[in-house]
Amino acid sequence: WIDLFENAPIGGGLAKCNPLAYWTLEDTFDYIAKYEVPHHPLHAQGYPSHGDAKDTIPIPEDGSTKFVNFKFEGDPTPWLDYASERKGRFVG
Repeated sequence: WIDLFENAPIGGGLAKCNPLAYWTLEDTFDYIAKYEVPHHPLHAQGYPSHGDAKDTIPIPEDGSTKFVNFKFEGDPTPWLDYASERKGRFVG
């Protein structure tokens, strides 16, 4: 896991703060909507996550869930479930 705060190594260096380390996908989109933060245009086409060509797919595959104009169109549950599955891949 990644620590929210990482101390500077002995003898100097920079300390780190990782404030987004434990945000969920829902937290992220809530923040994007609240502050109207620009986000990837593929969200409006049904893609919750972006990676290589093999792993960048719309969820659900029919593209019925989208994030357009800072709000979800369709049921966001498939995106949130997909994010839960993907978070197991993160090892800090």
